[in-house]
Amino acid sequence: IGFSKTRMQRICRELGILYVHLPNTGIPSFFRKSLNHPSDYKQLFMLYQREILPKARQDKDEIIRLLRTKGSVALTCFEASQHECHRKPLAEDVQSLMPEVVSIVHI
Repeated sequence: IGFSKTRMQRICRELGILYVHLPNTGIPSFFRKSLNHPSDYKQLFMLYQREILPKARQDKDEIIRLLRTKGSVALTCFEASQHECHRKPLAEDVQSLMPEVVSIVHI
């Protein structure tokens, strides 16, 4: 069982949860090949912060809009650990855009 967009959207809808797919905030699979050591992830997230997040402004604005209107947002990914996932740098980037509102909790 994975986190495919269609499956997540259906399950969330059945639970009464709004699901919004924001693909521009993700990391393309070709960048995620050969991640074997913590240093590989460090390099990946440096690239993510430098190359991908600046181009995802519209999606980050949508996260901010949802935070302001809904009060909370859950960022999901198939990676179990926050240290191996783009959620952490994404959440920190959104927090930097509205630090007065955003509190990050990793679950």
